[in-house]
Amino acid sequence: MQYLEWVETTSPQSGDLALPLPSAPPSRDSAGQDLPQTLLQELWLTARAEASGLTCDELSTALYSVGEKCNYGLPARSHPDHAQKEEFLRSLRLEDLALAATATDGSCDLAGRLSC
Repeated sequence: MQYLEWVETTSPQSGDLALPLPSAPPSRDSAGQDLPQTLLQELWLTARAEASGLTCDELSTALYSVGEKCNYGLPARSHPDHAQKEEFLRSLRLEDLALAATATDGSCDLAGRLSC
């Protein structure tokens, strides 16, 4: 316990700097929430995700993961708008994405296996 010698053990006083906690990653319910539901429904139909056993919410989660990992096809420091996100998502091979999302069955990170 020698390290305690270097650590100040007083409690923080009001006015001390408080650092914000990092935000939690998006949950399944919030994935794709910044995209219109009509777009997500259209992409779900295009992907024929129902035949793969995926709900619209599950495909939305996969789309969100891939979009975020690849920053919707834009350079790293760019902030894509809705139109850029839509263009990127429409460019994906949606049927393949639906099959891959079904194959992972939530046991591994689909986006983590992609290289953008």
